Amino acid sequence: MDSCALLLSLAETGRFPLSVAHFQHGLHPGEEGDYLFVKALAERLGLSCALGRGEVLERCRREGLSLEEAARAERFRFLEDLRCSLGAEWIVLGHTADDQVETILLRLLRGAGLSGLKGISLWDEKRRVLHPLLGHWRRETVEYCRRRGLEPRLDPSNSDLAIPRNFLRGEVLPLLERRFPGCKQAMVRSSSILAGEEEYLSVQSQQVVRSFCRQEGEDVRLADEIRGLPTALARRVIMDTLHECKGAISFQEVEAVRQLLAGEAGRSADLGGGWRALRSGNGVVLTRERLALLPPDDFQAPLQVPGRTALPDGRTVLAGWVPRHEVHLGGSGSTLRPEAASGSLRFWQPGDRFQPLGFPHWRKLQDFFTDRKVPALERRRVPLLICDEEVACLVGIAVSERWKLEEHHAQALHLRIEEKEKDDA
Repeated sequence: MDSCALLLSLAETGRFPLSVAHFQHGLHPGEEGDYLFVKALAERLGLSCALGRGEVLERCRREGLSLEEAARAERFRFLEDLRCSLGAEWIVLGHTADDQVETILLRLLRGAGLSGLKGISLWDEKRRVLHPLLGHWRRETVEYCRRRGLEPRLDPSNSDLAIPRNFLRGEVLPLLERRFPGCKQAMVRSSSILAGEEEYLSVQSQQVVRSFCRQEGEDVRLADEIRGLPTALARRVIMDTLHECKGAISFQEVEAVRQLLAGEAGRSADLGGGWRALRSGNGVVLTRERLALLPPDDFQAPLQVPGRTALPDGRTVLAGWVPRHEVHLGGSGSTLRPEAASGSLRFWQPGDRFQPLGFPHWRKLQDFFTDRKVPALERRRVPLLICDEEVACLVGIAVSERWKLEEHHAQALHLRIEEKEKDDA
């Protein structure tokens, strides 16, 4: 109902060129009917409708995510790929004030800080996402659709109370509202206050990082001056620096680094993912074990199609052919035009550039990695497909506009990375 109300309201303004996106998670048998409903609504409004499919259960297994986290990750990958391929400015989502309240509660129960408790932002410039319905409640979207004679389809998974968000929505929030009338409005107000404080802290952190954090080869040094900062700012500086280095982080890791800044020389802490923090000299050094971690700079190998191309770190790039009509945005791996089969694989080199899908201009790979929040050392492990002396694909991450699959192609080249199997011992 929220997405339908969003689509109808945007279409009624007539001010924006729109495309409709629908994603199938592969989790319940009625998904084909959902797509036909969305497609019919889009056609009624004179709009195109793109279908995406993902491998949610496979991502749960592979990355250890919850079902909700994996579904969100797969869905957003599809939406971002589609936005780029269409040359669209924004991804517009139908989250309401009710979603905001549920998000705040979930994050509070997980122990989030300011960046989590501020909730969903009205817009996200970096991810190119808009949430124009955040100022409206779910009951308003129901009424909006009813007045326009539209009966939206219901997702059966919304009634599954085993999903934490559904439990809060169906059991916890009704109890809170009866005992504390107006509590939902109060939580939305609190999120707005925290968003302003988070913005201020973010700006302050960026200034401190520039002054007291520096790159030392592959390592990063945090200066002792950080320990003299207010606790909230010190934690934020450490959090931002760790996130740039290794991606996902925990509160425990941030605290471990903060304690090292006040500790004795020689102490260290394991940060996971092969990363360690070492108390050294006048600060703390973030370093990563180098054991066969980074591939050699001179590695290059012709792509085996169909077949497997071995990478020096034990991983494998699998390449094969897929009929054009079976290709859907949002799936795992990378899909390119068939001519790319003549390419070869290597890793990132300074100065590499490519033209991201949907973009009119070339970009430095370093800038692209920064926008996608790929941790510094992980960038060296991303296999690149090189065709005609240019970057055609960052396998599993992005495809070049110049090597994308076109409608006239009968088949597609599909690439995916197979991780090295762990030793059972």
